[in-house]
Amino acid sequence: MKVYEVLIRVEADDEVNEAQVREEIYDACPDVNFGFDIESISPKVTSLAEVDRFAEQAHEGQVDKGGVPYIEHVRAVSAGLEPFSTRLQMAGLLHDVIEDTEWTAEGLRQAGIESRVVRIVELVTKTPGESYMDRIRKISEDREATLLKIADNAHNSRADRAAMLPDGNRGRLERYRKAREILWATVKPEEIESILAIVNPDLLAEHRQFTGWL
Repeated sequence: MKVYEVLIRVEADDEVNEAQVREEIYDACPDVNFGFDIESISPKVTSLAEVDRFAEQAHEGQVDKGGVPYIEHVRAVSAGLEPFSTRLQMAGLLHDVIEDTEWTAEGLRQAGIESRVVRIVELVTKTPGESYMDRIRKISEDREATLLKIADNAHNSRADRAAMLPDGNRGRLERYRKAREILWATVKPEEIESILAIVNPDLLAEHRQFTGWL
């Protein structure tokens, strides 16, 4: 007997249970003798608006160093990824959820967040014992994670946000600059330009000098 693993996506207006799914599958394959196991049934979060609400709830009560609700940062990062895909925008909204809230990667999957979105978030999440630059190098090996981190870096490097940093934290701006050298070298210049134009136009001149676009 052969064993097949099949992913089935169910779209329904109302909640569905295991018995209903089983009945629909058997009815759809009346001439096939087979059995199957259902590991879990969970609703999927499929719209950007749903993920935005999810991120807003996850970051509820959190503010940045300037006292601005933290959700505004992740929304800005997500907005910079609009030229690419809804999936990447979702990852932008969730990019700090594992690192800064009680949510875990597995919890996000169980909540219905697409697996690839969760994977991108995992890639940009700080790992215990991992240096900042090592994390940047790891991120740079994945195109979508790199684009997300470029947007995150650009927003964190904005003059208005940098001005809110305590004097002891100003050194992180140089760290951000060094990270850009690694991240910018791994994706197309036009992709970087599209992000910077939305998130932090002040970095466009630096990028063009970096790439020789003078």
